[in-house]
Amino acid sequence: MRVIFFLFFSTLVFGTLAGTPLTLVRDGKPDAAIVLAGRPTRAAQLGALELQHVLKQITGTEIPIVRNASEAKGIPLFVGESPETVKRGLKTANYTGEEYEVKCFPDAVVLIGNDSPDYGDVNYKIWQTFPSIDQNLHTTLYAVYDFLEDLCDVRFYLPGDSGTAFTPRRTLTVEGKDFKRKPSMEGMRYQNFIGQWNPGYPFPFRDVRLLALRWKSVNLFGMSNHNTMALWYRYWAPAVKNPALAKMFIEKRPEYFAQGYRGRYGAGLKMSWAYHEDPDLPPQVCATNPDVIKLLAKMVVNAYRGIENPGATYPKLHRLDGVLFSYPMLFEDNGSLCRCPRCREFSKGGLYFNFIYNLATEVAKEEPNACIGAGAYACPYSDEYRFPENMTLQLMYGIHAWYLPCIYNRHMELYNAYRKKAGSRPVTLWTYMLSPKWEATRIYKYEKFFPGFYPEAIIPIFRKFNADGIRGWFAETYLEINFLECYLAMNLCSNSKDNSEKRLEEFFPRYFGAAAVPMREYYREVEHAFWNPANYPKEVRERYSGILNLGTHTDRVNWGLGTPERLAKLDKLFKETQAKADSETVKKRLELFGKTIHFQMMEGRSLYEKRESIRRSPVSKMAVPMIPDAGGDPEKLDFTRGEKMPFNTLFGKTDPMPVSAAIAHDRKYLYFTYSEKNAPAEKMPDDPWSNSVELFFGRTPEMPFHHFVVTPGGKATLYLHSIINGISTFGKTASNARLSSRKNGNDWSFSLAIPFAEIVPDGKLKAADALYMNIMRTRTGGPSLSWSPIFDTSYLNTLYRMGRVHLSGTEPCKPEIKGDFVGRNRIPEREWRMLGAHKKYAKETLAPDGLTIDGAGKLAYYLSETLFEAGSGNRLIIEAEASGKGTALAGFLGYCRLPGEPLKEISFQRVVLGTLGPETKTLRAVLPLLDSSGKRITHGKIFIGTDQDSVMKVRKVGIALDIPEKAAE
Repeated sequence: MRVIFFLFFSTLVFGTLAGTPLTLVRDGKPDAAIVLAGRPTRAAQLGALELQHVLKQITGTEIPIVRNASEAKGIPLFVGESPETVKRGLKTANYTGEEYEVKCFPDAVVLIGNDSPDYGDVNYKIWQTFPSIDQNLHTTLYAVYDFLEDLCDVRFYLPGDSGTAFTPRRTLTVEGKDFKRKPSMEGMRYQNFIGQWNPGYPFPFRDVRLLALRWKSVNLFGMSNHNTMALWYRYWAPAVKNPALAKMFIEKRPEYFAQGYRGRYGAGLKMSWAYHEDPDLPPQVCATNPDVIKLLAKMVVNAYRGIENPGATYPKLHRLDGVLFSYPMLFEDNGSLCRCPRCREFSKGGLYFNFIYNLATEVAKEEPNACIGAGAYACPYSDEYRFPENMTLQLMYGIHAWYLPCIYNRHMELYNAYRKKAGSRPVTLWTYMLSPKWEATRIYKYEKFFPGFYPEAIIPIFRKFNADGIRGWFAETYLEINFLECYLAMNLCSNSKDNSEKRLEEFFPRYFGAAAVPMREYYREVEHAFWNPANYPKEVRERYSGILNLGTHTDRVNWGLGTPERLAKLDKLFKETQAKADSETVKKRLELFGKTIHFQMMEGRSLYEKRESIRRSPVSKMAVPMIPDAGGDPEKLDFTRGEKMPFNTLFGKTDPMPVSAAIAHDRKYLYFTYSEKNAPAEKMPDDPWSNSVELFFGRTPEMPFHHFVVTPGGKATLYLHSIINGISTFGKTASNARLSSRKNGNDWSFSLAIPFAEIVPDGKLKAADALYMNIMRTRTGGPSLSWSPIFDTSYLNTLYRMGRVHLSGTEPCKPEIKGDFVGRNRIPEREWRMLGAHKKYAKETLAPDGLTIDGAGKLAYYLSETLFEAGSGNRLIIEAEASGKGTALAGFLGYCRLPGEPLKEISFQRVVLGTLGPETKTLRAVLPLLDSSGKRITHGKIFIGTDQDSVMKVRKVGIALDIPEKAAE
């Protein structure tokens, strides 16, 4: 099998002057007409409407659009093929791929390209009637836009009329210049503008789509995307929430899907548009099932042959004549891969590329020229991967973080390795060109942020992509923040020889007019702060965080860039810019800039300082006591031994409703009990998000974390909040927690037993561990309550206010205390020492056969400095090999060290170890550990010693901790 790939490169022919310059509008009156064929393509229709609209913006004059050249008065501007262009030797058949041409004659202008035969009517107000960006050639539009840019001096920066820059004039004369071009990256050039469908987005979608077309956006080949979901509709279950999809169901075939996820509610896969909550919904297909390969191969073949694939991500994807065909294929967007024996033989990347190889091989049996659009999405590189010949490869990187050398260098290693392995196969890119807005709004929820600009940095990056032969580019970006970076990148993707530095510098006077100088300095200040690794903490500079690198900008990292001094400078520049605004259009542009960038930034700094003040207010902390095994039964537990938990309002104020709560653990379950009396009536008693107790647990005060919701109706539900491939997700997950709930009028109480494996997402919690926790009583009858005050009403925005918890006690163990004294030359004080009060009179003497402790007739305590984890649920066993006279003593010093707090001694316990004699014998004492003065033991040290009138020679001391069946009294 042989696949022929076409390597296109940008050709730029600055042509002949076609006689004298051409005047299109003279003194506010049209001296030209736009001419379409009788049956024009959509691309030609939209091109004519765009030409008419933009020329009217420039001159205030509307140039008419006609369908017959005989109706044209003045210079005819032919848009697309028509009988008149054919007479002049210009027709669509002359062009291949994305070629297009601008041809100026002494008496006419022709704007023409290669358009797909799509002749539907275009309504300039309705974006759905515009030419498609996907699998559609519309290069007559490119000719129109280059005519406007190169001959009419227009620039398209942002959506809408205010995003278009030009010089107004009543007379418009253009230079008669010819050129024929083809974009450098011909596979794809387009972006997903994040949030464009959301309410409050600053631009109408119709204008956003027009901007994409003005930027020559297209998706022809080389795209990779999540595209297996059609199998769920056919072979998992009927899509009951979507009648059209429900009709696709054929039969239940669970073996087609990822094994090992029963009860996991999709384990990261969301299909709420199709299914009600399904605890057994599989997160992926089984990537090694031969039937799955055949079914997906059939979809690829269908698309290649022009047959639609209902339920696919790209249901109407099809082959274009003369254009490479590739069918996008990634696993679904989660990391929960199949756990069947066959799939588990592979690494993550190995499983995916084995899947791609088998799929491409199956497709080639029927259509050898149909390629699979594979993607290296979070896949570690390996030389062992097998690449089929009929494959395109899309590489995926967060280039917005290439200011960090550790990120850039690692990405370059992967980039170069994958390109080398790809060989002659087309390589494209999926880049993340984001700003801190992503972390601020999607991950850490601090919402308002210091922005990230990088137009200077983006130029050499895309020049490298062109030099390396990259065939296409897609980006995820915030248009309202990083439009300038995307504008520069798109022009380099269209023309690899574009003078980007000139294009960057001309932006400021074209877009901001007389305010250009302070706004240029504003951009420079932000970029030099954002793109400078020295401005980031060392742990950020040295941390490799994957291909996406989404998560760098915690609010502290972000506002470490947005210092008060820097913001004062930027605010001064912006005010200067406002003062110099010399037109209503510039004022409107500055209003947009202020809303999306500057004013939210200034407010964000104030909010950050408020959070920092709140952070200085201590969070709640506790040690959770360990109790004897309660078997996971919350009904039988005696919570009098639990730690009492106070509840106040979210802002730390007292509330009149009587609440009592306590918490404990037995190494297998965490037990929590809650009770309230005479509660005010709820306004939304049946809404779990308005009337419940919510428990949050995490290893850190950020995602991932577990979230239990307990309702008065007697239901406990577990949710998982996590970051999957840079996107925060929230979904129900399976739980074996046991709940006992009682509701009596306005009184409600419950007890909950949570398995240790369910407390935090990684499931690896044990006694003596620390974690973050907060518990809220959410209600509408009165102010909501919490254990640790959050000083806000948003739970997810205040994870940093989660309390700190230490699970006291430990599993049975034998802590090492360096208690062998035989044959030692010295004993450092950091290991053992005589207590200070006893050191004045007591002596310790080290000899080859052991250590002698002599209190000179008084008490003498010899302390081990080894600190070990312990709790009141433990029992301490002390054994010593000793001889001497009198009575040997031993004991325990109990300490409390809550997370982030210094160590505090809180208890002292002593026990008789035994009676000493001339012969060495083993002495043993058992000491149930007890808390003291309302404080919980988390750690301890032991001591040995002698009673009055006693002397002891000790050879060896050892300790062990176990757990009694009953708690000590």
